[in-house]
Amino acid sequence: MHKRSTTLLAALFVLIAIVACSNNNDELQAEIDDLKAQVVQAKASASDAGAQTEIDSLTAQLNQAKDDLAAAVTSASEAAEDATQPGGWGSRLKLVRDRGKLICVGVNDHPGFNYIDEDGEWMGYGIEMCKAYATAIFGDHEDRWEMQVISWADRPTTMQAGKIDVMVLANTQNARREATWGNFTTIHHYAGMGIMSRLDSGIVADDWQSLDAKTLCVSAGTNYVPAAEDLKGQYGIDFEMVQLDDPMPAYDQGRCDFIIAGKADLGRDQADFTNPDAHVVWDSLMGKDPWGMLVGHGDDQWYDLIRFVEWVMINAEELGVTSENVDEMAATSENARIRRMLGVEGEYGQEILGLDLDFGHNVIKKIGNFHELVERFYSKDESKRIGGFFRPRANDALWNQGGLLFAPGLE
Repeated sequence: MHKRSTTLLAALFVLIAIVACSNNNDELQAEIDDLKAQVVQAKASASDAGAQTEIDSLTAQLNQAKDDLAAAVTSASEAAEDATQPGGWGSRLKLVRDRGKLICVGVNDHPGFNYIDEDGEWMGYGIEMCKAYATAIFGDHEDRWEMQVISWADRPTTMQAGKIDVMVLANTQNARREATWGNFTTIHHYAGMGIMSRLDSGIVADDWQSLDAKTLCVSAGTNYVPAAEDLKGQYGIDFEMVQLDDPMPAYDQGRCDFIIAGKADLGRDQADFTNPDAHVVWDSLMGKDPWGMLVGHGDDQWYDLIRFVEWVMINAEELGVTSENVDEMAATSENARIRRMLGVEGEYGQEILGLDLDFGHNVIKKIGNFHELVERFYSKDESKRIGGFFRPRANDALWNQGGLLFAPGLE
């Protein structure tokens, strides 16, 4: 009888181990029912009072074990359903670290943002942000990032395939894209859609009705296409729409009467035309054009990690921390916000996201704050630009400097 009791206890402990690792309640109940049957069989074969006492003790242990198992399953279920770490949490960061590099994607012909220079090197604002994300994850960006080329029209299928880590493009945020493409991160460029028309087209600047029966050139696969359709209904007009991967050459050659693009870029495009004076950029705006990077749906840790990098760079500009003074700031600043941002003291959730406490220090040291990044490609001072063109900060200025750029505090 003692041997049978030992066997039953061993089976009970195995059951505890199995159930503790299982969320299948049906399987749990089947195992418990089986153990109950073994206890009943033991009772039936008992032949003396001593054996009965041992069986009673074993039954009491079984009941207690069932209570303990129920509590363990409840605890495991609650942990699995923790709303702060839902399914998918951490999968992208693990994939990136196992791969040993970050994969970003973008076009290769967007001056100032994503382009390949004369030496065959990737350049631009988006490229620097890819390096910033890699620096946050690996501590440095050397040999830790890769750019893959797509067209503007490829964006939805690229995001839905889930093969890349971050889309570092001038992506305009709207509701449908948020639902079907992925999660937009921090809005870093608050632009408006603008129109440029040819002076010989008969179109009158800022007169929407004059677009009727004209021809529009527009970038295929961009938000400018549905915006143009909305324009027709809004003003009761109709015009032919020619969708091209790069509509600027066709417009310059006279194939179209007007073009729609980000207003901040139209002046730069006009300067590159064969005859810049033959065109006019409208004062009127035809819609909102907020830009942000994109990450896939389903991994909140990754979404937050990318945003943390962006928030650090924006907060660094606000606090006056630059790539040149970051080491000194970390060593001597008494500002609690600066010390926390640089990982000197306190924290604001870095470790939960799989980041080192001082990742912000590394990013600012190697890439710079947000202002430094903008100056690198859009500065008015040509001596500060390593590429790109002049684009006023305007709405992209910090919230406390008359702009809309805003990042949560790092507390």
